[in-house]
Amino acid sequence: MILDAKGKAKDKSIMDLTKEGIKLGGYITHANGKFIDKGWFHHPLASLLNKHGVKATVKKWQPLESIVKDILQNKLVIISVTLPGRSHINEDGSFKPKKNAKHGGHLLLATGVKMDGKEIKGIYTHDPRGLKNYQKDTFIPVNILKKVFSNRTVVV
Repeated sequence: MILDAKGKAKDKSIMDLTKEGIKLGGYITHANGKFIDKGWFHHPLASLLNKHGVKATVKKWQPLESIVKDILQNKLVIISVTLPGRSHINEDGSFKPKKNAKHGGHLLLATGVKMDGKEIKGIYTHDPRGLKNYQKDTFIPVNILKKVFSNRTVVV
């Protein structure tokens, strides 16, 4: 999404970029001869962006205010969250998991912030999972964000 928005890597398909990211150690598909599904990792994603001319920096232990500051400075922010797995999300757009949901790491692209004066109300994200109610301009209220945000970001 970011490379496309910045007009970079135009000659690359999503699969080409995925393969590059895997070669950089961004995603693990197999270990000890078994299929596993682990990634995307922050540093290789930042390396992939940098490789294609988009400056990206990994930040750890970021408070919510740091995301807001970066967004207000017109930066794109990839945020790391822990969410219910794709098959364990209700369709109502609430980020509420179904009973006995399994949670895992996920990345969202933070694109906007909602403020009331100096009070943070929430952020807007693009979610690559492609689920109804979880795609473009998904609003995450601050009380939910505080529960799911892992305090790690990649800032572009």
